[in-house]
Amino acid sequence: MLIKLKEYEILIQNFGCTLKGVTDKFSGENFCGLYYDWDGGKLVLRSSYFIGVCWLKEGQLALQIEPKIKNLDYMTMFLTCFEHPKVSQELSKIYQIDFNQLKIALESNNFEITPLLIVHFLQVVKAIAKKGLRKNYYPIRANLNAKVKGKININQTLKYNIFKAQNHKTVCDYQEFGIDCLENRLLKKALKFVQSYLSKSDLTTSANLSQILVYCLVPFDLVSDEIDSQNIKNVKKTAFSKNIHKD
Repeated sequence: MLIKLKEYEILIQNFGCTLKGVTDKFSGENFCGLYYDWDGGKLVLRSSYFIGVCWLKEGQLALQIEPKIKNLDYMTMFLTCFEHPKVSQELSKIYQIDFNQLKIALESNNFEITPLLIVHFLQVVKAIAKKGLRKNYYPIRANLNAKVKGKININQTLKYNIFKAQNHKTVCDYQEFGIDCLENRLLKKALKFVQSYLSKSDLTTSANLSQILVYCLVPFDLVSDEIDSQNIKNVKKTAFSKNIHKD
């Protein structure tokens, strides 16, 4: 079951479950800011100025809070906030996604989180591109001509060279230092997804986002977007990535 409310609207329905963590202040983060308030001498539950979707009782009862202003272009608002150097550093605190909870099915497609994440992601990558891409060691496998580098891959050398009478070639595994590392490949893979999404999107902010995307992609020209999903867990957070917004 899905209950729909507007911002600052009273929850009239009796949904028959106790909500832990509801406070008497509208600044609370639980249940999209749902809080206790007095209305005509009666204690009621009221939505605050959060918009979003959450479970009131996981798997059974969900709450969806929509903007009280019809057709509110919150994406443009979000994009505008990123243009302010100080405000942009705090925007990760204004929304929350709990990936450990069950998905909530909505009755319409008017409430999407993907564009919000894309705007945030592009602005973060823009800050990275401005500072310069991180360099790191990354593995290379190459079939070298008349030389050896790093470690000889015996199985590959036999298969592709020795058994084909190409005795002057050797397949070697070695490492190089540069921008074509795992972290940058992951970012470029995500940028390619954004590019595909925007090409099919009817967002009013698509033109502005496309310009930011072009800016972000330029430094990744020499970075591959081929990445093994099994290697994503090897990506590590560093002081460099933590401070990309700070000048």
